Amino acid sequence: MDWLSFFVGVLVGWVVELIIDYLFWQKRCARLDAENEELRSELQRMEAIEAKNLELRKELARLQALEEEHAALKAELDACRQQLAAPEDTASTRAEPAASIAPEDLKVVEGIGPKIEQILHAAGILTLAMLAETEIDVLRQILSEAGPRFRLADPSTWPQQARLAAVGDWDALQALQDTLSGGRR
Repeated sequence: MDWLSFFVGVLVGWVVELIIDYLFWQKRCARLDAENEELRSELQRMEAIEAKNLELRKELARLQALEEEHAALKAELDACRQQLAAPEDTASTRAEPAASIAPEDLKVVEGIGPKIEQILHAAGILTLAMLAETEIDVLRQILSEAGPRFRLADPSTWPQQARLAAVGDWDALQALQDTLSGGRR
């Protein structure tokens, strides 16, 4: 009987162990599974936060680039406003790059004599093409700044005449000048 009691004791021990495992470990495993699930959801939430953070960083970089562009445009606008406020600076600025261009005879334009030609050259208008591209108001301002004697000159036809002379259309220039009196219509 010794063997029988031994086997019964082993069998009872095994059954008791199964009951203890079931009662203790099953509850603990269920709790661990719940904690694992909670950790997974937290991890997903953190990944979503990181993705949003990355998106916000990109947006911040774009905003900083726009702010830099805004500052550059504002500086450019301020420079343009300064140039408009000081028109005498415009003429001197225009004269600097034109210094390497050989001056042309602007006297072919009716209404421009030697003195006015010198004034235009000093203002940076050295060629017929430059004269053709110059606004009439700018020409009037140049003449006005040259003194009261030159304010009487009328530059309203000068760009048109200069355009014809610059392209070498001498017949059309002569026909236009025939309709003018001292460079005026």
